[in-house]
Amino acid sequence: MRRGLAAAVFLGVALAAAAATWTADNGNGTFTNPLFYDEFSDPDLIRVGDDYYLTGTTMHAMPGLPVLHSRDLVNWRLLGYACDRLDLGPEYRLEAGREAYGQGIWAPCLRYHRGVFHIFANVNRHGTQHFTATNPAGPWTRVPMRRSLHDLSVLFDDDGRAYAVWGYQEIQFAQLNDDLTDLVPGTQRTLIEKSAGMGEGLHFYKIDGRYFITSAWWDGRMRLVCARADTLDGPWQVNRDISVDEDFGLPEGNRLWKTVGPPFALAPGNPASRGRMSLHQGGIVATPAGEWWGFAMMDANSVGRLTCLSPVTWRDGWPYFGLPGNLGRTPRTWLKPDTGHASPPGAPYQRDDDFAGPRLANAWQWNHVPDDAHWSLTERPGHLRLHALAAPDFWHARNTLTQRAVGPESVATAVLDAGGLQAGDVAGLALLNLPYAWLGVRREADRFVLEQFNQFTGQTARTPLAGARVWLRVSCDFRREAATFSWSADGAEFHPLGDAFTTVFQLKTFQGVRFALFAFNAAGAAGGRADFDSFAVAEPQPRGLTRPIPVGRTITLVAHGRDVALGVKAGALVVVPAAEAAAFAVTDLGRGRVALVTPDGRRLTVAAGRVALAAAEGEAGAFQWIETLPGDLVLLSLATHRYLRLDDGTGAVTADAPGPEPSRRDGVCLDWRFSSPKRYPTMLSFPEAFSLRGEVALITGGGTGIGLAMAQAMHAAGAHVVLVGRREAELQAAVAALGARASHAVHDVTDFAAAESLVARIEREVGPVSILVNNAGIHLKKPAVETTTEEFQKVLNTHLLGAHALTKAAAPGMMARKHGTILFTGSMASIFGIPLVIAYTAAKTAMVGLVKAYSTEFAGQGVRVNCIAPGWIETEMSRKALDGDPARKAKIFGRTPMGGMGQPEDIGWAAVYLASPAAKFVTGVTLPVDGGASIGF
Repeated sequence: MRRGLAAAVFLGVALAAAAATWTADNGNGTFTNPLFYDEFSDPDLIRVGDDYYLTGTTMHAMPGLPVLHSRDLVNWRLLGYACDRLDLGPEYRLEAGREAYGQGIWAPCLRYHRGVFHIFANVNRHGTQHFTATNPAGPWTRVPMRRSLHDLSVLFDDDGRAYAVWGYQEIQFAQLNDDLTDLVPGTQRTLIEKSAGMGEGLHFYKIDGRYFITSAWWDGRMRLVCARADTLDGPWQVNRDISVDEDFGLPEGNRLWKTVGPPFALAPGNPASRGRMSLHQGGIVATPAGEWWGFAMMDANSVGRLTCLSPVTWRDGWPYFGLPGNLGRTPRTWLKPDTGHASPPGAPYQRDDDFAGPRLANAWQWNHVPDDAHWSLTERPGHLRLHALAAPDFWHARNTLTQRAVGPESVATAVLDAGGLQAGDVAGLALLNLPYAWLGVRREADRFVLEQFNQFTGQTARTPLAGARVWLRVSCDFRREAATFSWSADGAEFHPLGDAFTTVFQLKTFQGVRFALFAFNAAGAAGGRADFDSFAVAEPQPRGLTRPIPVGRTITLVAHGRDVALGVKAGALVVVPAAEAAAFAVTDLGRGRVALVTPDGRRLTVAAGRVALAAAEGEAGAFQWIETLPGDLVLLSLATHRYLRLDDGTGAVTADAPGPEPSRRDGVCLDWRFSSPKRYPTMLSFPEAFSLRGEVALITGGGTGIGLAMAQAMHAAGAHVVLVGRREAELQAAVAALGARASHAVHDVTDFAAAESLVARIEREVGPVSILVNNAGIHLKKPAVETTTEEFQKVLNTHLLGAHALTKAAAPGMMARKHGTILFTGSMASIFGIPLVIAYTAAKTAMVGLVKAYSTEFAGQGVRVNCIAPGWIETEMSRKALDGDPARKAKIFGRTPMGGMGQPEDIGWAAVYLASPAAKFVTGVTLPVDGGASIGF
């Protein structure tokens, strides 16, 4: 059984971060929305003493009604589920050709009263269900009510009575009877008329003697509205502007308005649309310290509906989401609530599962009610066994195990042993959505076939599978709404299968995309079994910033999608062409806040909504550094609580924008870039001269040997190192040993076309690559006359063309920033002849010429290029080569004046020197690190 999949990797490229899954807590006293970057819809949240509890919609997924607990409103822990099963007929079991997609548990209301927790949730065609527990972790008891109350909310009033409100637009009201199973006869009435502007998804409160009801409302744009009255008899006032247009800059994505097909009529997203994605359904909660906070969901395209947290500002008796000066708009990043408790950053779900425990990981939910007789964790210990039941397709397959996909990007990898499948069985990994897609193994009469099915296109890609054990992977990018499937026979080298799959937002399942493990028999009979060894989810961007704040660096600010930038002319702040962008130093003010400082020491300073340059201190010169959901930078002024805006029409720079627009072309969404090269004093201190602090080093072949030694040395010198290679397990082990400031990427350097995407992703998720180490290589020991053209070309592809592809990808950014170092790992074979390695010698000799050519071309652009030629270095590979060849070992030792062999760290420290400011005037050289072998007798 394989256990090396604690973190999955990506097709072509994967970055492993120390934090495995999304958390909203930034670890610096701030948080970034959403609370969870996966489907959590129709939230309801309450406080009981110092504790907070949260639940939400789960539709047809079982178990349902998650109950989460928090002490700080940001970090949540899953206590359990209030509803283990909701078996209300064959459609809930996927029997008789029926299904309950998008039905089941909707819009729950969570309450606590006199020692009992209550959840009320309506189920279409089956009435409202009432769940109770004295312990929020369970057990819970379900009692059906005698009514169906759409999107209800319950208030236990201080007069001892319980009241319910429900409905859509026309809000109904009634008193509940003592056992909370029905309405008190004669108490139902219309509380708020249809024309008043209320919607659905109600939350009912009594605050300081006044009644409040929040609801979601659609009037061409999503919004959260609120009604209030001094008494239940009214009159009721409605405020439609409690939260409006807050979508954190997310453009509308793909839509499937008609949930029928195939064929499917896909409506492409409209970036110009405003308000369709905005925060809407939610409510409010108070902390013991008297702070008020809002919670609400937003539609976030195909990843699903996300729950977000908002500071609340009371104004004229209304609980506006947002900050003073910008009511109705929620900052994506803000200070954590003052709850009196400090919780470490964490996430509620365990997504990875090795299936070795007595229970499934808590993120799993079954697609509809499972058949417990046909799945097991004990029949084959350490595996999830799914018995294949008859089904016409994946959509109707029973015992499909699902969990929410995670944004903004996530990659799921499942290891499947298909040896128990029978003819007609299909088992694998899927994306559950409408349309859906899957990658799986089909058992034919005499063989296994790997298939990738795309319901949107109706196409199936197939390839024979030699063995029964296979790694299945799907990589999802929810910003681009695209997913790709790949597979591997060894868990190291993955191969794509099928075309990219387009993910969409749809209202059939009323859920976001879900990862799913499945097995069914398409031949109409019960089949064999599928054994899943493990499942893992990797997330390359588990934090609110995709790029770290460039503290201490100098940057330019360019309006996204427009050729204008923040500039300085005649000492004044103005909008200029992008080519004339001014440079600003980023000064850390703590808690994700910065000052932007010009070379003469003046700050961007806000006064009366205008931005100027001044020697200001305090909030006038401070900005909260925030990224939009698409990844653009926005700067929130602490003076106005509005956003910096470049107005190229007037040339003015203001801090008056309420928020970013989804078009991303509003002058609020910014692209930041490193500006000038690093400038060093004429004489650095000794530690500074060899420091790599703030650098990002991409090291190919970085998982073992000399590559790992260079990574270790550069890491010790302060760099963030990204280890690149083909073997996942080695990279993971190396990153784990290095700890913080270490990532890894799975990449084959001979995949030339993937080089640009590798560099782009690293720069997006870690930071600009300022050091590139072309170290990857292969060895071929063979007489020259026996070396084939294909073998020769393979060596050249790895050492030369692969290095050239990565250099082409990384060098433009370095030159634009006027700062970068490119290193090559050469060889003594380029200095003197070595028999039996003709291809290797040719590659390494050509590399020396390559370094000289690069260095002359790049030198004027602030990029240095050098080569290290290692002598005989003691590595695992060299030990294996020499231990059985004492004559060769003696010859090597005899040729090296310093005696013996070098150590990997000797190469590592040489690389640090060549990449550091100490070598700022060194380029185009090949540095032998060989104990004198190249000059000895």
